[in-house]
Amino acid sequence: MTKFDLHIHSCYSNNIYSNRLLCPPSSSEPEEIIEVAIERGMGAIAVTDHDNIIGSLRTVEVASKKFKDRIIVVPGVEVSSRDGHILAYNVFDNIPKNLTAIETIKIIKQKGGVAVAAHPFNVKYSIKKHLIDKYRAEFFALEMGNSRSLKNEFTKSYIEKHQLSFTFGSDAHSLRDIGLCYGKTWENVNTVDALLESIRSGRVSPGRIYDKKLVKRVVPSALKTFFIWKWRQLKSFVDKDVFLPYEDTDFSWN
Repeated sequence: MTKFDLHIHSCYSNNIYSNRLLCPPSSSEPEEIIEVAIERGMGAIAVTDHDNIIGSLRTVEVASKKFKDRIIVVPGVEVSSRDGHILAYNVFDNIPKNLTAIETIKIIKQKGGVAVAAHPFNVKYSIKKHLIDKYRAEFFALEMGNSRSLKNEFTKSYIEKHQLSFTFGSDAHSLRDIGLCYGKTWENVNTVDALLESIRSGRVSPGRIYDKKLVKRVVPSALKTFFIWKWRQLKSFVDKDVFLPYEDTDFSWN
């Protein structure tokens, strides 16, 4: 059995609104994410920042160099399509945002990745039911459990009704939330391809689906992140060594 949380945000989720004066939705750095995930029993994770692949590739790099064979890191990104957020797994480049859902899915596939509807049917930033109905065969899977979604039960019923593949992710915007939602495979897997094949073939099951105390969890972590990054931004004016991840974009994948 391998536990997996395939929706985590890092400090590289910084430019979601194309305005650097706004704070990123997370202050978690790649090494911290891996350490907490391992502590909580995760055997596989995905860092899926908003429209920014750098944090995911950094996490893959850190896992390879410092945590060899201890955890699988699926490269990915959360794409802001015009119709809602779509998780792109096993990609190594950014996917253009503000396209339609079907255009986004096609590009993800062209790049060798798979597309998963993030927190489907939810109130905001989610693919709505009429589009899921229309394009469900194009999705690799739907995210059955998301700790920031209000529609987990409906999604579970929809997936069971249509016999679809499914994933799980905490949608963690802080270290505290990692593992709040996770799935587990029926067997141990040790590669990205093996994990995706387990999901595709339905050899996974819910580990934990936690969507309680949403406002109580989200608001404090958002405020904390806001003040952390505002302080770092202010310090960066006089101290050029302050780490601001949106300046860390020189990454080429070999």
